[in-house]
Amino acid sequence: MRQGALHILHDQKRVSYPEGTKAVPIELGDVLLVQPKSVVVLRERKATLTLGSNAVFQIKADGGDDNALRSLFGRFQATVQKHFANEVYTVKTSTATIGVKGTEFQVATSAQGDITLLCTESVVEVTAPSGDAQTVLPGQVVVALNGKDTVTPAALPPEAVKTALSDNHLDSPPVTAKAASNLPAEASLVTAGIVTESELRNAKLTEPDYRDAPELDAEDRAPEVRYGPEQLQPAKPRVGPVLSLDLRG
Repeated sequence: MRQGALHILHDQKRVSYPEGTKAVPIELGDVLLVQPKSVVVLRERKATLTLGSNAVFQIKADGGDDNALRSLFGRFQATVQKHFANEVYTVKTSTATIGVKGTEFQVATSAQGDITLLCTESVVEVTAPSGDAQTVLPGQVVVALNGKDTVTPAALPPEAVKTALSDNHLDSPPVTAKAASNLPAEASLVTAGIVTESELRNAKLTEPDYRDAPELDAEDRAPEVRYGPEQLQPAKPRVGPVLSLDLRG
């Protein structure tokens, strides 16, 4: 039996969609709150994104004809349609911009905005607010941390990281939980030399700082999520596309 639920913060109000909802109108500025034991599949023109339990996403304007998705918290898997291979599909976080062309990848975003990204097909480019960019090939992983101006070099991840970022492990703890500050398989990331314990510790204690990244607009800054989704403040909405949502447990 399928089960699942989604809450949307829309125009300062929370709207709930239960199991079985097939099409939901999404507007710019809306914040999507995937509920516990739920999975939400977003299908749109260029890509399909599978959002795991407790994930928090926001729909933002990107200045073009499409909308940009902001990963504020939680895990998701993305598959970009190959016939858009000449176009860049973008997902943003508070610590990085993820640009992809015809690819598949998995991302985990902590409550502080730290991310771990695993590329499983084609090529992904991860760019820090400073402009530092890393090209990620299939089977490689990168980490972007709060308070760092660079992204870690692309590396082959240990098995624990690959397992933690597989499509069978998309669940996250509630954004208000202490564990929400952790990235998947942190100990393995440290053992493999991808990040250090001090870098992880400092990232968890550092607020995102956009003063040295003027190319990021003020409205592009991620809402604060570490104290709970009730504090998210959606931007003033306007009519956007209808996305197909498949809610399943």
